[in-house]
Amino acid sequence: MVNSKIKVLEQLREKFGVSQESIIAYWDQQKILAEQVVDGSLEKEETDNYSFNGRYPFKVLYADNTISDAPQECKAVAIVISSRFALKLLKPEDFKKSRLTYNDAMLFAQQDVIGHKATAGSRAFWKKMAKMNAHGLKNLRQLMLSLGSEPLGNYCWVADDFDEAYAWRVSFNDKTLTTCRKCYFNEVWPILEL
Repeated sequence: MVNSKIKVLEQLREKFGVSQESIIAYWDQQKILAEQVVDGSLEKEETDNYSFNGRYPFKVLYADNTISDAPQECKAVAIVISSRFALKLLKPEDFKKSRLTYNDAMLFAQQDVIGHKATAGSRAFWKKMAKMNAHGLKNLRQLMLSLGSEPLGNYCWVADDFDEAYAWRVSFNDKTLTTCRKCYFNEVWPILEL
């Protein structure tokens, strides 16, 4: 039992880039919150706003180029997904512009964000994202909202096209990559190379 818990903790630590102490504290905090929900001293909606004991479930890239899982005074720019990539945050007004046809989406995604080049993300990147479990995806979307961004949607363009008429898109509903006609509208998210 102890070895399996340590293995799970290590997997979570690697996946979310947070310390083992933060994960243990989060689990302890969730037990306390669950007890408070049961006894009626805390509403269920309030539990969704808690972070990992003062830490975020993902590391965040800030405007001064620092990366931390702790809240900072500097403006958040992106959420770090892996050691190589970060998902740029989109303000509501930018997000409205990010539902585009494939060719326009590729142009929108190619940004220079505080010295990091961005694309719409490769198939390899989005395959890993599509495999994220429901809890991880919920945490990612909640963190995006708390940082002032629109949350990641269910269908996003991938930087790789399939042929003249079709391109790849990720489907979080199906947890797969599928092809879609380039003339259709899907979200696009700038993926920064770190």
